[in-house]
Amino acid sequence: MPIDQFCLDLGSPPPRRPVDLLYFAVLPDTAAAEKALRLAADDQKWHGAAGEIYDPDRLHVSLQRMWKKPGLPNEAIRHAMRIGSRVDAASFDIRFDRLVSIDQGRRYPRVLTCGHGSKSLNDLVHQLSDGEVAKGEVVPHMTLYYGERSAPYMDLRTSIIWTALDFALVHTRKGLGTSEVLRRWPLSRPT
Repeated sequence: MPIDQFCLDLGSPPPRRPVDLLYFAVLPDTAAAEKALRLAADDQKWHGAAGEIYDPDRLHVSLQRMWKKPGLPNEAIRHAMRIGSRVDAASFDIRFDRLVSIDQGRRYPRVLTCGHGSKSLNDLVHQLSDGEVAKGEVVPHMTLYYGERSAPYMDLRTSIIWTALDFALVHTRKGLGTSEVLRRWPLSRPT
């Protein structure tokens, strides 16, 4: 009896369902996004790194994740909208002064970051977490691309700075590369 008689061709496995992410974020202004993306391209040249550099509309500083599962129910969106609508926080500056790689096994996100956060950033994250955030300072970071290997730590000669005047609720479909801002809320001017 031929051995291939027992082989079944069940076809390709079904495609994996994309994971829906719902999160609050601060989005860079146009000038900061352009500087960050130029830096990412230069960084890849300097270090012989590869990896798709994010599109400008994908750049963000994560504040609080609200959902991470396949499928996004309307109730999860409504819940996040209620939390976002209750926030009363001041605007603040984001200043990135270093570029680092984070080791995630076989992936190395290349991120802009800094040595410290701010009181206003901590306050915003605390309000968005509905009071359930761990104690400690929140240090912002913004991913530029994922590399196939680590690249060296770099202090930036010129910091990338912008003032966060608002925050957004973002829905991303991981695996499809789609991202949509569902709503933005203004931050008050500091007194």
